[in-house]
Amino acid sequence: NVYQDHFTLPISSSKIRFRATSNSVRVFSNQSSQFVLEEKPDKDDVDGKHKVIAKRVSDSTTGLKALRATYTLVCVFFTGFLVVFCIELLLFLVLDVTIEIGATNKGEANAGRAMGTILALPVFVHGLASALVIAGHYIGDAWQGHTLVKRFTFGRFNGVLTEWISFLVFLGIPILVICITLFAGYANWWEISSLVWFSCVAAFYILFAITVAYFENRACLEVMKNRYDDDVDTWGELIRRSVVLRQRRLYSGVRSVHYLARGSIEEAANKDFNISEESKRETVSWYSKMTQWDFFERWHMFKTYDPPIRTYTIEDAQGIRPYVTANTWSLEKLYCRSHQSRYVAITKGPGALTRAQLKSSLYCSVIGNSLGILLMAAALSWCGLSLGGVLVVVILVVVFALLPGIKQSYHLYLMTKDLVFEIASHTKGVEVSGDDEDEEVAGDVPKEKPTADTEEDVLADDDGHAAPRGIDNDSEGLYQCFERYRIAQPTETLCWVMIGFETFFLFLFPAISLFWIGNWSIATVFVFVGILSWLRDHLNAALVLEEVGNMDLVDGEGVAKWQSQSRLNTIVVNITRSKSHRAWVTVLCVFLLAFLGLFGIAVTTTKDTTSDFQFTYMQDFKYTQEKDLEYPTCTVGKGLASLGSPTASLADYAYIAALAYRDPKITQGELDQWFGPGNAEDMDDFVEAYRVERNVSSAVSFKLIYFNDTKLGVVAVRGTTNAWDALTDAQLWSAAAVLQGLRVLLPIGEMWTPILDRMVTIISWLQSESIARVAFYKDTTNFINYLKNEEHGLELRNVQVTGHSLGGGLSIISGAQTNTAAIALSGPNAMISRESFAPPVTVEALNTLTLNIIPDRDIVPRLDDRARLFQEIRCTAPVNDFVGCHDGRRSLCEILFTCGTQNRPALCDCHTEFGYDQPVPIDGSDAASFDEVCKSLIEAE
Repeated sequence: NVYQDHFTLPISSSKIRFRATSNSVRVFSNQSSQFVLEEKPDKDDVDGKHKVIAKRVSDSTTGLKALRATYTLVCVFFTGFLVVFCIELLLFLVLDVTIEIGATNKGEANAGRAMGTILALPVFVHGLASALVIAGHYIGDAWQGHTLVKRFTFGRFNGVLTEWISFLVFLGIPILVICITLFAGYANWWEISSLVWFSCVAAFYILFAITVAYFENRACLEVMKNRYDDDVDTWGELIRRSVVLRQRRLYSGVRSVHYLARGSIEEAANKDFNISEESKRETVSWYSKMTQWDFFERWHMFKTYDPPIRTYTIEDAQGIRPYVTANTWSLEKLYCRSHQSRYVAITKGPGALTRAQLKSSLYCSVIGNSLGILLMAAALSWCGLSLGGVLVVVILVVVFALLPGIKQSYHLYLMTKDLVFEIASHTKGVEVSGDDEDEEVAGDVPKEKPTADTEEDVLADDDGHAAPRGIDNDSEGLYQCFERYRIAQPTETLCWVMIGFETFFLFLFPAISLFWIGNWSIATVFVFVGILSWLRDHLNAALVLEEVGNMDLVDGEGVAKWQSQSRLNTIVVNITRSKSHRAWVTVLCVFLLAFLGLFGIAVTTTKDTTSDFQFTYMQDFKYTQEKDLEYPTCTVGKGLASLGSPTASLADYAYIAALAYRDPKITQGELDQWFGPGNAEDMDDFVEAYRVERNVSSAVSFKLIYFNDTKLGVVAVRGTTNAWDALTDAQLWSAAAVLQGLRVLLPIGEMWTPILDRMVTIISWLQSESIARVAFYKDTTNFINYLKNEEHGLELRNVQVTGHSLGGGLSIISGAQTNTAAIALSGPNAMISRESFAPPVTVEALNTLTLNIIPDRDIVPRLDDRARLFQEIRCTAPVNDFVGCHDGRRSLCEILFTCGTQNRPALCDCHTEFGYDQPVPIDGSDAASFDEVCKSLIEAE
């Protein structure tokens, strides 16, 4: 027998021969085991035939798994960083567009540069998705022992040398650095070591990605050279043919055909099987129909084919399909399989699916989709969506997402109903024992009762009647087929015209625009990604393979040919045509659309968003905490005792933070109600004069509350109220937030905490100077420095800063930068992002000068890592109210209820809006009941 390794094997088999026993062994290596085929003489066979025994041998140890898991985790962390890098890059591009159209009022509008920046987005999305695909395969390769790295990156070196190089990069150098830093007594030894480890993995990934692109391009030129018999092998001509092929594949009119078919394996190979006409579906897009217009052919733009030319897929070039047999079938595989997957379900002969399995396959599709819809509807209902809204969403999901799978299940039912539900009447009376779950499906039944020789090939149907298993051992399968035909293709002239358009509008113009606006970092990344993407797209081996439908044109003979085919197969299947590419494109597009949505809302709405909401003050009522313990920070002293009493109330800062949202016309009246007439003053005119003098035109909004007796100034920074504020939130904290999520998902992810701030700093390198210039915190920091260090005519003994949500985060940053005490309510933190600010923020400043009030289930104050001083408070909002806990008014009521009102008025809103208990009258007060007073106050407003 002649044995040959197929190129789909990642590693060639090893042959072992034992001359003394005439035995031979083939060993196939997997990541943790070996599959062994042992051929030896069959002692029970008089003809001297050999038998083949299949064995599985464990080839792994706990230590090996732990070792691979260690450097795989580093690769996963690097890939997570790469995801954050890609998302932040898209965000900064959108911010650049915002600046270039003049929406920030910090520069003149330039439509050309804005358009160039927008045109960079498609190249970035495609190129970054490809980078993430390679990174995902980089992770898998690390877990499998770096088989691809060794074959691609160091393919020309001997095996021992490549093993040592991989060891040094992934383990040797990092461990050496750990030892050196420990011997040197560095306190931050792990921070240094993890940075070195990360750098080694990142550098090796870049080398790996470049090598993959090199082999893709080289294989493309090799296959293109062997495709024609004209002996043309010049580089220029091969590149020309490859580029033209790519353009024709991209712009050709195509007809797609999808159908189900039944037949034997031999019939399938010859396309002589039974096609289900009911399942046949042809698709021709409007663009493909347009390419057939006579107008285009007359102008030599397209050439129409009649009959159409068949094109192939990578699966066709591989010549393989997965088989679904009685032993490989499972419900979870069936449910998770894509409705476009190409598989062969064996319905007759050895290994055929049982009737119970076929029935379950149909039922699983219906039940699985129904449960998915039910689960989605229940989740939407729990989130508060109305019944009508739930029905609309369900209908949209069914029509646009589930309908193809439902149609396929129906056609599958039509193709197999005779196998599942019909039993030939002439089989009745044959008794065969066996469990229903082990029954085999068969075709024609012999008229005579099975003899002892054929008894083992007979199984029972659902009614206990006999059904043969395929007496002639001829297997029959159910095939899902996808075919593509080229019905029209562009002429070579049109191909080169489109190349010119693509190169100018999608590469040269965006690159020039990015360099022109001064964003050198993103422009450099764009040039690198653009060139690499152009080479991979236009010198694409997968396109050539899909034209010829096989891998026979790969260079080489014998073992060398197998190595080239196997390497190319691995690259094309797992990277070039990876199904994860579309998933990554979808992820990046979702983030991009979210950023563009915020941008669109921002440029069409006003930046000044104030509220005319007024609290309902009840001067004769109070909260007194007698049952539960108070929060430790209900009253704070050192550093904050300047609001007119020896200690400062936490409620005062929560109140001032909420007041930052108010219209200046009502702010002073609110202050008089809370602090008493004449005690606190809203310095609105002072702030406006400063903004005019310093040309502060950004959307950041802040107030200055001045206390006359203590000469204290409290800067109150407004939180998120519009799309501009949301863009600022994303600019400042999205990188830290995604890295936090990565840390949570990774096993022992906390080990990377010491270098997360360095990762955010690297990402901030993408920001252009213009983006950094419009950062909100710079305006608040400059204002605080102005109050503390310059002459302004206002007597100030102390300055403090507070804010809610975005305002709280800006307060933390500005407070730490200016050495000013900061109280934040539901504000994002700054511990991870501290190095990305200008100037950077120190850990000591964050730990000693900032306090963050964090309500339960509020996600915003959990963005970035919190500093040492914080106060968690209760949230009474329903668990399905995702934004209720972020309401600053609710947090103020919680503080008043738990800490007591002290010398401040109670608020009617705490009971009427947020469900807190009614406050009680102040001792000695002759006030009417709470309901009467609250009602009268509301009516008076």
